Amino acid sequence: MKKLKWFILSLFLCVSLNAQIPISFNVNIGDSPITGLLGVEFEISRFALSAGWRPNGTMNPWTPINSYIAGFSIYSNELNKIEVNMPGIRNYLYFSSGYSSSGFLVKNEEKESGYTSIPSILLMTGIRTYLFPNVAHRLSTKIGVGCNLNKSSSHFTFEIIFNFLLFKNKP
Repeated sequence: MKKLKWFILSLFLCVSLNAQIPISFNVNIGDSPITGLLGVEFEISRFALSAGWRPNGTMNPWTPINSYIAGFSIYSNELNKIEVNMPGIRNYLYFSSGYSSSGFLVKNEEKESGYTSIPSILLMTGIRTYLFPNVAHRLSTKIGVGCNLNKSSSHFTFEIIFNFLLFKNKP
């Protein structure tokens, strides 16, 4: 009897979420301090959680440093609808923050590679554009600028990402 109650409750929650909250799952490819070189993004309404991987190169190619990243994004409402030459283009502003496990390289003479990596906090803002309406809004780009903050300094950074939508429960 308990299993049946849990099953009914789970089914009700799944149907309710499907009916009310738009959910989507994206794969990201590009150069981004927040989502990495290759990452995923799980969107719930206007909020998104992201995770990714980014290699940080050093002067010695035999000592690559892998950086693992987790982030959080907030998207605005649709900015405008450009209906002049390309109907269906949609633009959204976004703000992202994240944490990178090895987000910044600093010189370290004691290491064989000459560098050591330190974690960093990332803050980004930019615009997300769905470019091709005839691809059913599955492909979008993100272009943004921001700041890479770590214990030794802060630096300007940018991102250019291509997002591919794998799953969405609402059109």
